[in-house]
Amino acid sequence: IGFAVPGALDEPAGVARWTGNLGWKNVPIRDLVAKETNKPIAFAHDVRTGMVAEMRKGAAQGFANSIFIPIGTGIAAALVIDGQIRYSDGFAGEIGHMVVDPSGPPCVCGQQGCWERFASGNGLAYLGRMAAVQGVAVPAVHKDSRWMAIRFAAVKQACRRMSGQSFPVKDTTQTWDM
Repeated sequence: IGFAVPGALDEPAGVARWTGNLGWKNVPIRDLVAKETNKPIAFAHDVRTGMVAEMRKGAAQGFANSIFIPIGTGIAAALVIDGQIRYSDGFAGEIGHMVVDPSGPPCVCGQQGCWERFASGNGLAYLGRMAAVQGVAVPAVHKDSRWMAIRFAAVKQACRRMSGQSFPVKDTTQTWDM
């Protein structure tokens, strides 16, 4: 059984040291799953397993150097140099926890204003909830050292139009397809 887990891992020990979006701290997940299933468990970081798939069958196939940055619940990265995935223990690759606005919203990692709070699926959902609750604009995209805001009406409209397709989001100066 293959088990791919986000966050800071101790892969040799099969332990999820910290998974902010799952709320796990020091969970011996490989051993727990092995005990429940009576099967051997392959345990790895979710983004590195995605990189392996890209190297074998996807966009990174045939390239000696590449980077994989999926943006989903969180934001992380896997790096390939000379055909080898490079990684380290702890938070290596957890690039969504780079602080982009020290006065920004609180993050699950304990910091404030992490990139993940503005650009991941969870972050965009949080910004949308804040706009709906407060009825005011919230920071959405950083440009030229100024925060631009998505207007509440645009968030409301986008929420109504969500159907798995892209939809336009307007701020005071620009339109993006998201």
